Amino acid sequence: MAPVTIPNTITEEPFDWGGAEDGVEGGVDYGAAGGYPKNLLSDALLRIVGDEAAPVRAAGEVRMPRLVKRLDPVYPEIARMAHVQGTVILEATTDIYGHVVGVKVLRSIPLLDESAVEAVRQWIYEPMVINGRPRDVVFTVTLRFELK
Repeated sequence: MAPVTIPNTITEEPFDWGGAEDGVEGGVDYGAAGGYPKNLLSDALLRIVGDEAAPVRAAGEVRMPRLVKRLDPVYPEIARMAHVQGTVILEATTDIYGHVVGVKVLRSIPLLDESAVEAVRQWIYEPMVINGRPRDVVFTVTLRFELK
């Protein structure tokens, strides 16, 4: 059963490398002619198991990261002329540095979506740190477009 909320701490699970800590027998460090990289297996597993974990969803006790740089979306002229206004809801993903690396439209207003996505892609957040490690974060962003 999947957890309903994200815990405050995440306990590291021991991983049995099965004797592969030293790489492939006869290999060389990080590759060279005539051999496989000595640390290829352990480096690949570390990236999968430890360093590049799945993004954390900002929900429950995990709060949305603090916005450091925000650019307001440009109101598209065609939407202005058509008197289109409303709310666009996006799902944004930040990397370990707080840069937005992915944006998905959850609630669409077709004439406003592109402007909303372009603006959010340029936003920068304070990196999320859990257990002393920066993490990717997924959260929702709500943008309200109003004609004045």
